[in-house]
Amino acid sequence: MSKRTDSTAAHEPPTEARATTNPGTNPESAAMSGAHARETGRSVMQWFSRAWGVGEAHPRLLLGTWTALLLLVVIGVGLLGWQRHLHNQAEEARQQATEAATAAVPDVLSYNYRTIDDDLARAKTHLTGDFARQFGQLTSQIVAPQAVQGQITTRAEIAATSVVEADRNRVVELLFVNQTTQGLNLPQPRVDGSRLVLTMEKVNNQWLIQNLEPI
Repeated sequence: MSKRTDSTAAHEPPTEARATTNPGTNPESAAMSGAHARETGRSVMQWFSRAWGVGEAHPRLLLGTWTALLLLVVIGVGLLGWQRHLHNQAEEARQQATEAATAAVPDVLSYNYRTIDDDLARAKTHLTGDFARQFGQLTSQIVAPQAVQGQITTRAEIAATSVVEADRNRVVELLFVNQTTQGLNLPQPRVDGSRLVLTMEKVNNQWLIQNLEPI
């Protein structure tokens, strides 16, 4: 019995040998994986070394690059802010000019033959200098005499407005205007519709009519 036991023990591999020959572990794969990890680590470290080496070898180049990038960011932010500022100014001009036109146009196009001089004088307060002179010549030579002779009364109302273009000092609008006219030759009131292109200009913080044309 003792001989057979000794013989069997002699043929069994040692415990450490059995552990090293475990079929679940491949020594060659483990070695390759370790080598790949070390190679990857060296590559990453070399890249960082080169990147930092540029900065260490050429500090002025690195500083100049960051300065240029910062300058580009500042310029971009500044341009966006300026564009937004111009947009806000245009929107404010659009609103103010439309409100001024809504109040001015009925005054300019409405008159009563009984108060024609006062009506035309009031109309000129809504006009810029050049246009006021042109308007004064037209109304004094043609409109006023005809109004008195025909006992004409006309009242203008704005039906709709639309802004064509706008900046902070100039706004162009399209107006739809209805005029109700009465006179000796008009026993019944006559209503006429017209479209006008109106140019508003900002003069001394006041929006005035720079031009008015029928289309």
